[in-house]
Amino acid sequence: MRQEDHPTRSEVRYRFQAAGRSIKKRWERTPLENPFALAQRPVVFLDLETTGLRAATDRIIEIGAVRWDQYGRRTYARIVNPGVRVPPYITRLTGITPEMVASGPPIEIALREFFSEFLSDEPVIVAHNAPFDLGFLDAELGRLGLPSPYPGPVACTLRLSRRYVPTPTGRHRLQDVAAALSIPLDRGHRALADVEACERIFMALWPVISRGRRMPWRRRGLAAWWPLRERPVAGPEGQGRASPT
Repeated sequence: MRQEDHPTRSEVRYRFQAAGRSIKKRWERTPLENPFALAQRPVVFLDLETTGLRAATDRIIEIGAVRWDQYGRRTYARIVNPGVRVPPYITRLTGITPEMVASGPPIEIALREFFSEFLSDEPVIVAHNAPFDLGFLDAELGRLGLPSPYPGPVACTLRLSRRYVPTPTGRHRLQDVAAALSIPLDRGHRALADVEACERIFMALWPVISRGRRMPWRRRGLAAWWPLRERPVAGPEGQGRASPT
């Protein structure tokens, strides 16, 4: 290949930034569509707040979700009693106090309710840093002696945004991507606010990612989706919060 066929580093950077501006403009002028019509199956956006970053030892304290199906859009927000102390720094970060979780249902009741209402028909699950959130769900189910009941496909907006959305800092935390796309993020570090931002990010990216032949999700259980080294741990893309979404 001739040398002139190779783009320079500045040309690559310009093309990447131009792609990001195109996505942002498209998002700003496009109303939120029903993802059910796009995916041909229900779509559930998911976010969790937790007492820490390690699924093996920390616990879920809040579940937030948005479900799209043939009937439209539904939201779910539930503070959960984890049965353990909520660290003070988590309270400062999320605003979730020990008194709030004390009045919430136990995790078993909350999970049974959530799975029954939102995940019973194997929807597409979308999350920002999906291995983290699904890892916490798996860990909680394991402690309860329950199998993971959702073999459906999963999409991760963290991975998608790394590919399609340039950010000023080069990081792709939820707040970084939302800011890059001019998507409002109110009450950050609360599950429902974060999951609604994830929803908007996915819909902003959809016109671009849907051009490919493959849908932007994978079935759980495939090694290609969840390599061992990426099982849920805190990483540099986290928000400096209990759940780095």
